[in-house]
Amino acid sequence: MTVKLVDKNGTLVPAADNLIKFELSGQGAIVGVDNGNQISHESFKAKQRKEFHGVTLAIVQANAKSGRIVLKASSDNLPSSSLVINAR
Repeated sequence: MTVKLVDKNGTLVPAADNLIKFELSGQGAIVGVDNGNQISHESFKAKQRKEFHGVTLAIVQANAKSGRIVLKASSDNLPSSSLVINAR
């Protein structure tokens, strides 16, 4: 899941560095997070990451069972967003 912080017109906000928190439910796990910032010292194995130029991402891996995976991204003072993945 790639998270991009956009303004009310849908334009990317490149100065955004909000902390994005990821939550996962269902048949999978968050196996990595990143933002493209090569000098960041944040852990790739965390469940949160600061945006870099308005962008961050979470990498999800399905487990051995098929089913529904729901990944939610949230940040203080911003609406959250969710992605539903149907793992097979």
